[in-house]
Amino acid sequence: MGLHRLTHSSIGKPTVNGMLKTNKLTGVALVTLTAALSITSVSAGMVWGSSQSQAKTSSVNLKLAQIANFIPKSKQPLEQLIEVAKYFKIPMGIEWNPKAAICNTCELSLGNSPTVKDLIDAILLESPSHQISVNHEMVHIAPALLASDPKNILNLKIDEFDSERESLFDAEERLRLYIDMKRYPEKYANGYFQSFGYAPDHVFAIKNVSFSGTFLTVREILDGIAEADGNALWIVELDEKDLSFEKAAEAARQAVPRYIAALPWKFVPLSSVQPNK
Repeated sequence: MGLHRLTHSSIGKPTVNGMLKTNKLTGVALVTLTAALSITSVSAGMVWGSSQSQAKTSSVNLKLAQIANFIPKSKQPLEQLIEVAKYFKIPMGIEWNPKAAICNTCELSLGNSPTVKDLIDAILLESPSHQISVNHEMVHIAPALLASDPKNILNLKIDEFDSERESLFDAEERLRLYIDMKRYPEKYANGYFQSFGYAPDHVFAIKNVSFSGTFLTVREILDGIAEADGNALWIVELDEKDLSFEKAAEAARQAVPRYIAALPWKFVPLSSVQPNK
């Protein structure tokens, strides 16, 4: 049975150190959560907790440069990328356009002694609008035009995000809440009550995520959560007709009033066992 984390708020009773703290933008005092949100062009500032990015700047590039002694079993490009990430323990952020693949069952074409980067490049030949890049310790796969579109939910900017010694599930729920507060501030004008649960023995239930920053995009926060956890990749399947995901979120909300709609990303563990950091 999953554990439940209950959160509520009241108005005008701000305190400090993890109790009630008033949101400067909304005036809502949140229990253990503080969200200040906006869409802005200010550059991002990020701080990682337990995962020290600067201390291991070359580890992802080293993984990409090693000889690929593995061929994915799947014939579908997205599943092939997930298999590669899991096998070589490469943290990835994948923005995937399902309509871009040029084949449904794709055969890889590789030369002699291909590197892991060569393997990924061969997979992306099956969906040529997608490109690979490396940022911090994350490998990004994305279609350039959709990824840079201002309507893409991953480009939404959040003024402040602060996760300290939380599970990946907790940090993910915090992000969902912050996005919902930005889009539907009227829902939170008089406070709110929140509950969610997860399996306590799941690999993502370990409280090892410490990550904070200001003026971050949703994409950067997903990266920060995955990198701080050290055992995750994230995937978003993009809908060209609803990049902001607002239509889908509103449809879910109409079905279940006051429901925080499941947003389009999912985290996938690289290993069923959390590695030592």
